[in-house]
Amino acid sequence: MTKSELKRAMVVEKWMEGRLTEQDVARTLGISIRQAYRLKAKYRHGGAKAIAHGNRGRKPVHTLADSLKQRVMSLYRDRYLEAIPPTLPSFWPNTRTSI
Repeated sequence: MTKSELKRAMVVEKWMEGRLTEQDVARTLGISIRQAYRLKAKYRHGGAKAIAHGNRGRKPVHTLADSLKQRVMSLYRDRYLEAIPPTLPSFWPNTRTSI
């Protein structure tokens, strides 16, 4: 778990013990009171692990396949790389390009 997720778990746990109010939780975590109640319900049902983001470790749905990425890169190298003009500093090889 990340530091922010651990902090969320600790704050929710203190709230469940009665040491914090829902306003304190919302203010501390920078969320609304409604979202604080949602976190409390998630924590109650699944513990600290339930507070972690559900998509952790998964590949995004809109990710392109690796084979398609390789195909695009090979087409770019083979067909279009020579058509792109060189950058301006390559016209003057003796100039310095420090910023």
